[in-house]
Amino acid sequence: MSISGTIELVANTGEEELIEAGTKQSAESMRVTAFNIRRKMQSLAEDIGIQKIEEDGQWFLRIFKRGVTEARHFRRDKETGKLVLVVQLTPEQERMAMLMRKAGHSEEEIQEQIKGV
Repeated sequence: MSISGTIELVANTGEEELIEAGTKQSAESMRVTAFNIRRKMQSLAEDIGIQKIEEDGQWFLRIFKRGVTEARHFRRDKETGKLVLVVQLTPEQERMAMLMRKAGHSEEEIQEQIKGV
C-alpha cells in the first residue's frame, strides 16, 4: 500500500499503521514524503500524526490519528532494549519500582512484580 493510501486508511479508520522503512535515512525520507502528502490532503488528514520510530533495530514510519486514544507511556528496558508499557503506580508501587531499578532489575521484571502486588 502507498503512503497516501495508508494516510487515507488511518484517516478513515483511526487505526495506527506502521510502514517498514529499513534504514533511518529511508524512514526520514518517507516521513518527509508523508508530510507533503498530508498537506495536499488538507482537511481529510489534518489530524493525522506522522513519526519515524525504531523498534528492535528496525525503522518504521508510524502513521496514526491524533487524539483517538489516550496516550500510553512506554519505557525502554535497558537490559533487553524492548519497549515496556508503564502503568500508573501507587506511591508504594513507585517506591518498589525505584528500589528494583537501583538493584538492577529489568523493566519487564519490575512490571511483572508490580502486577502481582
